[in-house]
Amino acid sequence: MPVLVCDGAGPSRAADIGLAELLIELAGLGWSFVDVDGPGDDPRTLARVLRELPLTAGPRLYISGETRAVAAARQAGLDAHLYRGAAELRRICLEAPFSADPLPA
Repeated sequence: MPVLVCDGAGPSRAADIGLAELLIELAGLGWSFVDVDGPGDDPRTLARVLRELPLTAGPRLYISGETRAVAAARQAGLDAHLYRGAAELRRICLEAPFSADPLPA
């Protein structure tokens, strides 16, 4: 099951209306979501997030609005991307090789 991990500097559900619809669409395809509680560029925070994800979670996509957090998440082994809006996140999910069921275009 793919997991979308978002930190506090990433998507703002209130500010990005298209994000809510995308998250509903992804949930329907079996994605789960984790909000990071703590600074996304702190290796301790990322290590805790990785420990708390189930071993069967499968691929992990990390989204942040901060370049430092994206770099730290990549170093921690997450497939990390800089958040630039719901449309860009949808494209990333569509192109992700781990998407079992592709989203309709």
